Amino acid sequence: MPFTSALYSRYINFHLPTQIYCFNIAFTGFIKVWMSYYIYNPKNKISKHPIDSIRKKYYLVRSWIEPMVFLITGLMAGYTIWSRTFFIVIFVAQFIIGRYFEKKHGLKERFK
Repeated sequence: MPFTSALYSRYINFHLPTQIYCFNIAFTGFIKVWMSYYIYNPKNKISKHPIDSIRKKYYLVRSWIEPMVFLITGLMAGYTIWSRTFFIVIFVAQFIIGRYFEKKHGLKERFK
C-alpha cells in the first residue's frame, strides 16, 4: 500500500494514480471478504468460538462495503474529479446496514 498511497498523494490531480490506488484497496478488500468467508466456514475449523448466524451475516455484509466503494470510485475516477468524494458512502452504508440489523434482528454491534 505505501507505493500506491504515495503515487495517489503525489499525483492527486490525475485520474490514473487514483484508479491504481482505488483498485489496490478494492483488491485487498476482496481478499478480506474471501478470508471472512473462509474463517466463518465451520468446515475449516479456524474459529473455536461459534458465531450466531445473524452476527456472521452482519460481519459478512459489512466486509463487502469498502471493496465495492473503492471499486466504484476507481471506475468513476476516469470520468470526474468528484469521484474522490464517493468515499463518504462507506460511512453512510455502514450506518444504514447497522441500523437495519439493529432494527430487524436486535443486533447491538454497530458502535463496538
